[in-house]
Amino acid sequence: AIKNPPPRLKIINELMTSSLEGEVSLYFSVDGSNVGYLRGIVPLDASPNFNVHCAVPDPAIYVAHELTQALRINEIDVEQEATVGSSESENLTLLDIHRSPPLSKLIEQFLRISINMYGEVFVKTIAHQTGQSSLFDAPLKILPSYIHTLLDIENSLDGIVITDGSGLSRSNRLSTYALARILFTVQKQPWFDNAYYEAFPTINGLRMKSGTLMNTIAYAGYIKEHSFVFSFMINNYHGETAPNMRKKIWNILDALK
Repeated sequence: AIKNPPPRLKIINELMTSSLEGEVSLYFSVDGSNVGYLRGIVPLDASPNFNVHCAVPDPAIYVAHELTQALRINEIDVEQEATVGSSESENLTLLDIHRSPPLSKLIEQFLRISINMYGEVFVKTIAHQTGQSSLFDAPLKILPSYIHTLLDIENSLDGIVITDGSGLSRSNRLSTYALARILFTVQKQPWFDNAYYEAFPTINGLRMKSGTLMNTIAYAGYIKEHSFVFSFMINNYHGETAPNMRKKIWNILDALK
């Protein structure tokens, strides 16, 4: 059972159990409809209670719904269901103002919990604020433009194709060499230590970010004590399980510590 689902959202459960490790994801349809899909693999020995982190399709109505439910639980009458809209009436009472966390904290959530929707929103927000592209083709223009400016070398975009902000699309093309150069170069930025490096999750004793798709596994990060930057991408592997592939990567990284 799903505890406290977003209002007006129909969730279709397509999860499968397996003896292999896997990931659980909640996907919303691209047209913004209120139909979500639970997809992925749940290990057979997983706890019956687990969390799925996701973005709700309509945050405003979700907050209004939660407030309505909280008032009713505390025996405060609410005459109608929650709605979202504008009003020109002067007879309004401000209950609260909730501000977004700073970008440094959002980056931490993006990297550590892998809330992929954040990546899409970051790129589209940059496009909206700068006017460099439309929201539709923001990943195609914003990220390559930044990489080209950051690396500041000829042919810096050779072999790089980016079609989304989260990295989930199989149409993306990025080499380990290009990614390692990007990770190395951003160390010169004033925001690197406090905002970026500290946001990386600690995996196997190192600051690194993981990425997984079916038969694809990737890790990239830093061995700061020795000024090393590393990037692994293993695509379309067969005959090995994800834990075995991960162990081989750990063995290499352990030798570099």
